Amino acid sequence: MERYLTSNNICEMFHITKRTLNRWEVKTPWGVPFPAPAFGSDGGTMKRYLISDVEAWEQKCQNIDQPKKAI
Repeated sequence: MERYLTSNNICEMFHITKRTLNRWEVKTPWGVPFPAPAFGSDGGTMKRYLISDVEAWEQKCQNIDQPKKAI
């Protein structure tokens, strides 16, 4: 059985706003777009994301080598 997170859950997890979450669906600082919601926000309901998609995205982002910044 699939489990889901709401957009509010996602925002709390990553300490971001819903506006940032919407931006992440297009582009993130890590270059890996956030997974699309499994269910959209039709009729005033919150978007719902598959937990497995979010976990896979998080793992991809953690495995990316960040470029070193010059001092």
